[in-house]
Amino acid sequence: MSRAPRVVSIRARLLLLLLGATVLCWLVAITWSYVDARRELAELFDAQLAQAGRIVLERAADELGEDHGVELEGELGDELGHTREHPIEESPGSDHRYEQSLHFQIWSVDGRLLYQSTRDLPRDPIVPLGARGFFDRELDGTRWRVLVLADPDEGIEAQICQRADLRASLAATVARNMLVPMGIALPVLGLLLWLATTAGIRPLHHLATELSKRRVDDVAPLAAEPRPSELAPLAGALDGLLERLRRRLELERGFTADAAHELRTPLAALKTQAQVALGARTPEERAHALGQVVRGTDRLTHLVRQLLTLARLEPDAAQGFEEVDLGMVIDEQLAALAQEATARGMRFVREGSGTILVSGNRPLLATLVANLLENAVRHGRQGGEVRIELGREGDRVALRVVDDGQGIPEAERERVFDRFHRLPGRGGGSGLGLSIVARIVEVHGGSITLGNGPQGRGLEVGIRLPGAVASPGPVDPGSLPSRGLDPLARGSGRPGDGEGPVRPRPDAPP
Repeated sequence: MSRAPRVVSIRARLLLLLLGATVLCWLVAITWSYVDARRELAELFDAQLAQAGRIVLERAADELGEDHGVELEGELGDELGHTREHPIEESPGSDHRYEQSLHFQIWSVDGRLLYQSTRDLPRDPIVPLGARGFFDRELDGTRWRVLVLADPDEGIEAQICQRADLRASLAATVARNMLVPMGIALPVLGLLLWLATTAGIRPLHHLATELSKRRVDDVAPLAAEPRPSELAPLAGALDGLLERLRRRLELERGFTADAAHELRTPLAALKTQAQVALGARTPEERAHALGQVVRGTDRLTHLVRQLLTLARLEPDAAQGFEEVDLGMVIDEQLAALAQEATARGMRFVREGSGTILVSGNRPLLATLVANLLENAVRHGRQGGEVRIELGREGDRVALRVVDDGQGIPEAERERVFDRFHRLPGRGGGSGLGLSIVARIVEVHGGSITLGNGPQGRGLEVGIRLPGAVASPGPVDPGSLPSRGLDPLARGSGRPGDGEGPVRPRPDAPP
């Protein structure tokens, strides 16, 4: 059992994309700020460490006196916030969270520890004596930033250190102070974005509402009103679709009306002949009426077949194109009509041999050839000739079907392509044959022309179709040997007077 496709909301998608982009930008900004804060804090704390080191070194030199053996007491411990009761005792606690993070040692040049601010520091130099500048050291699992300064005149060295985790803690505090307000603002931003996207897609809802209120048969264009530029392509595509639907509906209505009209007459005739057969008083009268019923049924069957063929051409008939050997299609249709032509004493003359390929739909091309040949046999002169010429003219394939019958008056040649149009005084046909031929030619991107047959008598139907890429080189139909296909008579197939190349219609593609 197939699962129904999940419906994705445009509003939800936009909201997720905008929120995601916003959060991503926030995270990048916070990360940047955190890294920059750590760098700036490192500079700031190093400057503080250097300032404190100079103070310690100056005060220690003042308190030292003339003898290095004198313990540093008095003002140094008081000024730096440390006890002066003993040089190695810790200074009392402080209420400030960062005050006790700064400690120092005072060493003499001969390696004696003169003073240190806390017992947390080892009694050995934090950094080997004699080194100068900033250093990073780890003592009992705690990282320290150490600055070493010296007073060569007094022969003392100060090692001032500060816990390194204080810097990371302050940087994290800065980042957290930025992150918390952003986290609080995120739901508010989400609500504002939801309202904004709802307002943004409101024109889509208006368009959907306009379409949903229409009747099934309402294919008028959308109302002309200002629309966002993003909706203009959609509205244009919908208008195009509605216009195609309108033409399609009009075509179907006209086709249905024409078909109903054309079927009404033969059905009424069948009913009449059936009633005559039922009321016949003699076997001969009954047999004649039943014969009329059979012939009427044949005509009706032919009409229905033509209607179905025409209806099949209305959708996208250009699908399913392939390379088709048009010569083989012609031979197949000639064989199918041989019996009917023989019954009328007619013969087929086929000119042009070899493989002639066109790109098209084989069943439709077979219908095209069949309709041309049926028209030529049924309306040609009894005992006459139907000539079929096939060849290439440049990059196109030329097909001509010529008979020597009554032909079509020039004034009627444009109208014979209309559905159900019959020539005055000529009955028996459905009026759809040439309409089907013209539609198939149109589907294949070709052209069709009507002209006079040999010596101005009969009809010449000329068709040009795009040739397939694999087709052989140009073939001149007049230079090809003829093949008489009628079993009763074979002719030379010599072209008659008045023949010429197939002439495309003015509106046909080249």
